Amino acid sequence: MSKLLEKYNIKESNEFIVPSTPEGYNRYGFSTLTKGMDYTSQCEMITSSQKLKEETRTIKWKKMLEQWKCDGKIPKKLKRRVYKGVPVECRKEYWSLISKSFQSKQQGNENLNNLFFSTKEIHDDNQIDLDVKRTLGYHYLFKDNYVMGKRELFLILRALSQEIPEVGYTQGMSDLAGIVFSIVLQRNDTFDLMNTMITNERYNLQSCLKTGFPGLIRCEKIHNMLLKNIHHSIYNHLISLGYEEVQCPGFLFEWYMVWFCRILPCDFCYAIIDLCLLYGQQAIYTIASTLLHYLKKDLLSCEDISSALQILKNPSKSLLSYTKCSQFIRQCYKYRIKSQTISDWMNA
Repeated sequence: MSKLLEKYNIKESNEFIVPSTPEGYNRYGFSTLTKGMDYTSQCEMITSSQKLKEETRTIKWKKMLEQWKCDGKIPKKLKRRVYKGVPVECRKEYWSLISKSFQSKQQGNENLNNLFFSTKEIHDDNQIDLDVKRTLGYHYLFKDNYVMGKRELFLILRALSQEIPEVGYTQGMSDLAGIVFSIVLQRNDTFDLMNTMITNERYNLQSCLKTGFPGLIRCEKIHNMLLKNIHHSIYNHLISLGYEEVQCPGFLFEWYMVWFCRILPCDFCYAIIDLCLLYGQQAIYTIASTLLHYLKKDLLSCEDISSALQILKNPSKSLLSYTKCSQFIRQCYKYRIKSQTISDWMNA
């Protein structure tokens, strides 16, 4: 067994026990001392009136989720309610139920343990280790290397790499899996959800993550059609700055491969996954269109393409000057992109 696997105590097949959130961390488990340093760890402050509304909505959501568990059917109300925001208390169960609804197969615990605790070195071990160390460092579960959340994340990503060899491990997967684990807080369930997100065609992640990124090329075409057909002024301005000369801009990786999980505040990230799990990749284009709506003023003020690309790759500062997460997700309903529209753009 390699020294790296020894550091992660790979032989110890114990269950992860979630520690209580220490003082100085927000309701999602991120440090409150990072303002101005890290946008990912920030989230919207909840007022007393918003808290009361959330409590009322939580009761409705729990009733809906209970009915879902009983009859096994996705509730009709869910499609509208998810745009109003999933209550924090209900998110874990919602993700679990939606994952099972679109899951092609479920690994048995014994098979999963064989993947998690395999002492055989795999090709992706070193890259997974490097990325795990850079993941969610301001979250209390991920602040220390080789233990707690970072150990769990290492085990999950190694298992996914072995389970889906045609994808293996691609940089960025650690950020998405880390966000998922911070809600699910369970090794097997995080693996199952990530496995569904990658292998189910409705999410297009496997195609995006494979060598050569064929799915990302498709995303780029649809993204450009979205710009041209909906955000005309932004498109024309970017073209005037030389956008057409930029091959596969870096922000496309952040938007379409890892669902904004490295570049937006944590509450946005969770809400984006809420939408994507229900609506599939269709939701990503809706989110992209909504984001462009908020970035319009700043993008149109750019005098060179590098400044515009920087805003697109790191949009948090601009976005937070115009809106908060709860408002943003509600606006996503207004700017939603229909699946037929996406199909038409792809075939254009």
